[in-house]
Amino acid sequence: NWKTGDFYALATAYGANLESKYYESAGTFYTNAGPGTTPNFLLAGFYLSGSFLNGGSYGYYWSSTSRSGTGAYNLLFSSNYVNSANGNDRKDGFSVRCVLDTNGPKIDDLATMQDFASLDTYDKQSVVNSMAMETNYTLKDSRDDQDYTIAKLRDGKVWMTKNLNLAGGTTLTSADTDMPSDYTLPTANGFQSGNRLPASETISSGATLANSAAFSDDATAYIFNSGNTTCSWSSPCYSYYSWTTATLGSGLSESGNGTDVQTASICPKGWRLPTAGNQDIDSANSWQKGDFYKLATAYGANLESKRYENASVFYDNAGPLTAVPNFLLAGDYMSGTLYSGGYFGCYWSSTSLSATSAYYFAFNASGDVYSTASHDRYGGLATRCILDS
Repeated sequence: NWKTGDFYALATAYGANLESKYYESAGTFYTNAGPGTTPNFLLAGFYLSGSFLNGGSYGYYWSSTSRSGTGAYNLLFSSNYVNSANGNDRKDGFSVRCVLDTNGPKIDDLATMQDFASLDTYDKQSVVNSMAMETNYTLKDSRDDQDYTIAKLRDGKVWMTKNLNLAGGTTLTSADTDMPSDYTLPTANGFQSGNRLPASETISSGATLANSAAFSDDATAYIFNSGNTTCSWSSPCYSYYSWTTATLGSGLSESGNGTDVQTASICPKGWRLPTAGNQDIDSANSWQKGDFYKLATAYGANLESKRYENASVFYDNAGPLTAVPNFLLAGDYMSGTLYSGGYFGCYWSSTSLSATSAYYFAFNASGDVYSTASHDRYGGLATRCILDS
């Protein structure tokens, strides 16, 4: 059972042969991990009863493992010997090296998307580390008890791998959504020109939308739930939101190009809308700053010199033919009509373009992919959220 120890794992990783016993007479560990290397384990000797012993000849490092009432285990090595489970008296003064505790929470310990928000930075990273790459895990959204799949994708980020599907009329609170006060999603099941939220609906600042000078037809709050899970030219799938709804009204006061609005979003607490960078090709490849650029390039898109390309790489690697991440060709929904369903995938970002438009990610089955496409804010687009890290 010496193979269960951290010192065994370390020594074998640096070349020691400890498969059949917990020690060997060879200097492999010393050569690969001893003085002057990284990790630079030193021949520090030990200290006992006021005397320094074996310095420059042996390295002694305590483990956390007891051997007896008076003894404990340690790593012992020299220039020609290593023992991953050596035993010594507890009273001996040995050196100490610490290993990062990876016994934090795992993905299987979480039940809801919002559970991430209760974790500190270390525990959140522990959960992410426990997730196998490109493997779907299922968590509930506590706001409507609906199941969602999430996965760690090739860009190193954790994404939803199912489109957000909150229904109109759902009330969101600061306990389950990153926002300062309660917000009820609009109930409109279809777009009408000039449609506004009821006067009872408020943006995060507390101002009433219907009475807000910043609110216009170009920023109509809008939602459509299809009830379908399959996208086709004539059949919308999951849900479509205006940018105003996706940002829970927090984008109404933002009109800058390339500004990321994160005051509030429709995502579960602890999650956020992806960023898109911006289209300004004269601004040092600024589209490369966005989450969507990083995702697309991680899945093979060549966007180094421009923000779009015509190649089927992203569609083949990340589109609806893949189990993960399974980005869907959901199209967009406006004025009671589905456009480009089954052909284009359109996903909102958190990034503003102007007072009337915002950036989104788009791709199609023909191979076009745009990390920073733009759309009128009142358009109904699909939404995928990314874990806020």
